[in-house]
Amino acid sequence: MCMYTHWIHHKNYHCPLYTWLAMGQIDHRAKGTSTCYFLYIEYRRHGGESHYQWKIFDTLDDALAFQAQGVATMVLPMISPAQTRKIKIPATVS
Repeated sequence: MCMYTHWIHHKNYHCPLYTWLAMGQIDHRAKGTSTCYFLYIEYRRHGGESHYQWKIFDTLDDALAFQAQGVATMVLPMISPAQTRKIKIPATVS
């Protein structure tokens, strides 16, 4: 799903966020499993280390819509906009 890997500029923190999607499954115990889409958001903390947030979506369309519109304004715990701008997160996709 590397075609869904993007840099998103955050509107409040004014720094680039590295985002990517992964398809997976959730086990609902007695109800079986269901396919879902994980949206990961990577940024830097005050010490320069990477930090991640993720959201789970039932459909690819919902995940893509949030990636395109919601990521740029979401609240990100422990973010350091200065470190996120200073230490670029590698955009390596295979």
